[in-house]
Amino acid sequence: MWPRIRPIQLRRRPAVRAACPRRGFGRRTGRPLLPPTAPGASERGQVLVLVALSMVMLLGATALSVDVGRLWQTRRAVQNASDAAALAGAGVLLDTSSQAQAQSAAQSYAAMNAQGSSAQVNIPPATGPNQGNASCVEVITSEPLQATFARVLGFSTWNVDARSVACIVDVPKPYAIIAMNASECETIELEGNTRINIDGAGIFDNSECSRIDEAAFDAEGNVQVTSAINSVVGSWSITGNSTVSPTPTHAPHITDPLADLPPPTPPSGPARSCPGLISSGSVTLQPGVYDGCQITIDGNANVTFAAGDYYVSGGIQIQGTAQVTFGAGIYSLDGVGFRVSGDAQVSGDGVTFYLSSSEHDECLEFKGNGRLHLTAPSSGPYAKILVFANRNGNCDEMEVEGNATWDTGGTWGTIYGPTAELELEGNVQMSNPTSFQYIVNTLEAEGNTVVNIKWNGNVLAQVPSVKLAE
Repeated sequence: MWPRIRPIQLRRRPAVRAACPRRGFGRRTGRPLLPPTAPGASERGQVLVLVALSMVMLLGATALSVDVGRLWQTRRAVQNASDAAALAGAGVLLDTSSQAQAQSAAQSYAAMNAQGSSAQVNIPPATGPNQGNASCVEVITSEPLQATFARVLGFSTWNVDARSVACIVDVPKPYAIIAMNASECETIELEGNTRINIDGAGIFDNSECSRIDEAAFDAEGNVQVTSAINSVVGSWSITGNSTVSPTPTHAPHITDPLADLPPPTPPSGPARSCPGLISSGSVTLQPGVYDGCQITIDGNANVTFAAGDYYVSGGIQIQGTAQVTFGAGIYSLDGVGFRVSGDAQVSGDGVTFYLSSSEHDECLEFKGNGRLHLTAPSSGPYAKILVFANRNGNCDEMEVEGNATWDTGGTWGTIYGPTAELELEGNVQMSNPTSFQYIVNTLEAEGNTVVNIKWNGNVLAQVPSVKLAE
């Protein structure tokens, strides 16, 4: 018999009666019944306020990230334009000494590098630490920048300003050979098989000569020049098999680096008797004044000048096979100046030769097969000055020729002759490094001259350059 199946009765859940607002008063409180707030309504109102505030903050952040970035980018561009304009103006001022041309150049560079900007150029600067300095150019640049997102914060336009000051300043540089003549052509003339090697310094030609057929610096034949730097105010000509390394570059005029050094003052005493000609034996001379006297040392004489200061009115001439030693001191020589020839051997440490030479144009002469070992003082007012030729134009020629050899055992010092032409001719050998420096009016080298110079911290040339000062 099949089991009896009872039908399943599904129970209905009681319907939830929606809360309807009641009118009237509550049964217990007696207060008016208000419609209840829908779930989440208050939170939605708060979110709207937060979203509105967040949008303002977001726009502000966008303004900071976009407009401030544009502001700094424009600031850099305006500053770079201002720097370039100031440097350009100072460069023109250096080349031409014309404030009007310098101002025009600065304005042009500012307009070219920062379009839409305005530039004010002051020569000399109107403000700052270089105020009133006629060697400086001041450029003040301003450019308007329109705000983008920052407008919501109340900003519409910024004025981006920059200020730069560039000045002409002297930069010390090492040059072992300096030709001071500022206008003549071929003020440095190198010919034949001349070899010049300079370690740690360079060559400076102060001449502005720049013609079609002539140059300030001329190298022809089989000349070889190697140095750290070669600077020429005018033009240069390198022909034949000649090589000059590095190739010369243009430079502004320089002034005499020793212009402020006064000439030595000859001693006033004691008066010494004139030995005249010394041709044999060993002789020691004492410092003092040898007036009306030319000292000539010849033959196989061996002469020592005791340390101290000398004045020899007729100069000193050394020849033959003489051996001469100069003690430390200053030797003021008039007359024939200082001349060495033949096979003479000359040495001296801590010496300076002042060549006043009022009677002869040629004040310094080394020729023949002689050997010289000479060093300048290492201290005192004439430190590093080996030869000081007068500036009055009487000494207009210094000559080294033949087979003269400069001893490498310590020969060093500056040969200073601002009005003299230095001639190196024949087979002059400075083949081992010497520490000479030549500051002369002009220089000519020819034949088989070999000059090797190792810079020893001699006199630095002050080369005008432009640099940002502010």
